[in-house]
Amino acid sequence: MNKSEGLDDLGTLNPGLVICGFITYLLLYLSLFKGVKSSGKVVWVTATLPYVILTLLLIRGALLPGASDGLLYYIKPSISALSNMQVWYEAAQQVFFSVGAGFGVHLSYASYNTFNNNCYRDCLITSLVNAITSFYSGLVIFTYLGYMAHKQNTPISEVATDGK
Repeated sequence: MNKSEGLDDLGTLNPGLVICGFITYLLLYLSLFKGVKSSGKVVWVTATLPYVILTLLLIRGALLPGASDGLLYYIKPSISALSNMQVWYEAAQQVFFSVGAGFGVHLSYASYNTFNNNCYRDCLITSLVNAITSFYSGLVIFTYLGYMAHKQNTPISEVATDGK
């Protein structure tokens, strides 16, 4: 790993990441250079493909040993953890990060709406889809955490503890 000493020492460029960055910008340009009219077609792929991939990962993860333990750990809440303020802080932070990722895009595409568009309904739909997607992603993640705990023969609470 090319770890730097801090912000004053950024290190060298990683050629693989530079190439991936250029490819990403090229794909974005080709997807959107015709404006909003072409972006509707691009959304059919970019909006549905993550759900297809998550579903495939969920199916694969569900077939691994220990996956059911991970799912039970995810779905069964720890009531004692609800009294911990750090849990609520992390939950609020997750909500802001997940909704905030597309905030600029939402604003720019909202300018193309008709004057009488029901923005309240659109906001509720976006928030609901975001919440469902987060829950669905959690299902996928915890199947693999259950597998990791099974493989390491440790409790799920001790697997993937942020490097600690």
